[in-house]
Amino acid sequence: QEAVTSAGINLKELQNLLADFAPQSVLKATGVSEKAFKATVKDLSTIQPVVVMAGEAVAWQTNGLESVKAIQLLNVLAGSVNQPGGIFLPQPKSPGQLTSYAGLRKFISKMQDGKIQLALNWQSNLAFTTPSSLGFKKALENVPFLVSFSQFMDDTTLHADLIMPDHADLESWGDVISDRGAKESVIGLLQPVVKPLHDTRQFPEIMLSAAQQLGGDVAAALPWGTYLEMLKESVLAHLDSPQEKNAQQLWQQIQQQGGLFSQPRQTEQSAVVNGQLPKLSTPRFIGDSENYPLHLQVYLSPAFADGRNANLPWLQQMPDPMSTVVWDSWVEINPATARSRGIREGDLVEVASAENSIKLPAVIYPGIHPDVIAIPIGQGHENFGRYAAKRGVNPMQILNAEEDKEHSLPAWGATRVQLRQVSPDGKLVTSGHPEGSYRRDILGI
Repeated sequence: QEAVTSAGINLKELQNLLADFAPQSVLKATGVSEKAFKATVKDLSTIQPVVVMAGEAVAWQTNGLESVKAIQLLNVLAGSVNQPGGIFLPQPKSPGQLTSYAGLRKFISKMQDGKIQLALNWQSNLAFTTPSSLGFKKALENVPFLVSFSQFMDDTTLHADLIMPDHADLESWGDVISDRGAKESVIGLLQPVVKPLHDTRQFPEIMLSAAQQLGGDVAAALPWGTYLEMLKESVLAHLDSPQEKNAQQLWQQIQQQGGLFSQPRQTEQSAVVNGQLPKLSTPRFIGDSENYPLHLQVYLSPAFADGRNANLPWLQQMPDPMSTVVWDSWVEINPATARSRGIREGDLVEVASAENSIKLPAVIYPGIHPDVIAIPIGQGHENFGRYAAKRGVNPMQILNAEEDKEHSLPAWGATRVQLRQVSPDGKLVTSGHPEGSYRRDILGI
C-alpha cells in the first residue's frame, strides 16, 4: 500500500482495475502454471532491485501501449522507477517528434491521391519494412519524382528517379542519442575513419546546401555552413551550460572519448508514475479463428534487424542462435501444432493470412506456444544486392496493417494465419548442412 500511495495511485481505482483479472482467470488465459506464477510473485516481492520488461509480443498488439503501461505499473509498485538498479525515465533532450503510424498512413494516402510531388528517402526502406497491405509500394507509383540517398540499391531505391548515394558509415559524421532507460544521457559521436572512396556527399550536407540555395525562411532555419558545424552545436547543447570560451576544448574532448557521457538528466514522470492507471482491454485480431486458427508473431532478426543488414554475406552466413539456419527464412512451429498437421522439420509449408500467403521451411521449436507461429523479419528482399535479393520471404507480405488506434502504434501481432504442409522438402539450410558450410567465394580462401 505504501508503494501505491507514494506513486500517487488511488488504491480503490487500482482494485477496481484488477477486479476482472483474478489470478486463476489470468492463469487459464495465459497457460502459465500456478507454480510459476507464485514463484514470480515471490521474486517481485522479495528481490530488490527488480525490473519487469515488456517485449515485442506485448507491445505489437492493438492494446500494446496500455499493456506496456500495466507492466510498468509492476515496476512502480516494486519501487524500481527512477531508482538505482531499476529503470530510469529521463527527460529526452533530443528535439523533434517521431512520426506516428497514423502519420505514415496519412502520408501514404497523400501519395495515393497524387498530393506528393517530390519525395526524399533517407535511411528508410518502407517498401520492405511496412506491411504490403498498407500500400506504400503501390502509392509510390503516384509520386512523380522520388530521390533516394541510400548507400545500396534496396527495395525502395529501386523505384527512385534520382539516386544520390550517402557516405558509407565509416566515412560519416553523426550522433546517437540515448532516449530512455539510463540516469545519465549518453551521446555517441560518429566520426569518419576513412576518406570517402567515391564522389558521394553526406545527406545533411546536401540538405544544408539546398537550403542556402533556396534562401529565405528555409535558409534562415538551417543557417549552418556545414553539417559538422551543426553537429558540434547540437552535441554541445546537451551540456548544462557550456561556456563559449571552452567550447572548442570540450568538443576536442568529446571527439577523443567518442561521445558525451555521464551527464545527469532530470527524470520525468511517466503516466503510470503520475498515478494514471492503464486502460486494460482485450486485443483485437484480424482473421476469424475458424479459418485462421494460429497467431503470427514476427520479430526482428538477430542478424539483420528489420532487414537493413541482409546484404552483408557475413551476416547471412551467421547461424541463427536458436535454429542455426543460414541464408534463408523459416517459420517456428510448436511440436504439437506440427504433428497435428503432419509437418516435420525442414518441410516446405504455406502460411496464409486474409491478406496473402508465403511459403518457407519449417523449424520445430518447443519454446513457442501451440497457438502461435513465428517468422523473423529480414529476408525476402525484392532488390538489395546479390546476397539479399530474392532470398527467403518477407513476412510483412502477409501482415494486416492493423494498429493500436488509441495511440497510433503498429499492431504487428494482430494477424491470424493458417498453416499447411506443401511438400516434404523445404530445403532448410543450417550451419551443419553441406550447403550451409562456409563458402570459399565469400571468404576469399
